[in-house]
Amino acid sequence: MFLKKTHSEGKIYLQVVKSYRDENGISRHKVICNLGRLDKLRKDESARRILLELLELLMSDADKSSKEEHIQQTFNWE
Repeated sequence: MFLKKTHSEGKIYLQVVKSYRDENGISRHKVICNLGRLDKLRKDESARRILLELLELLMSDADKSSKEEHIQQTFNWE
């Protein structure tokens, strides 16, 4: 997966995209998630916070909790 910047009407949008090969072996892309306009994401503290939390989770060596925890947050990035 990777981040893709797309341009539309002078604005830059971010998408999470997955690469795969179709049944004919041709490389394709599938948009997993539209994150929104880059300029708005840069100003949105909730977007910054969730990205930092994701980075922290990915960089940690081990799960520090002994119990399984489920944390759910919803962000409206419009």
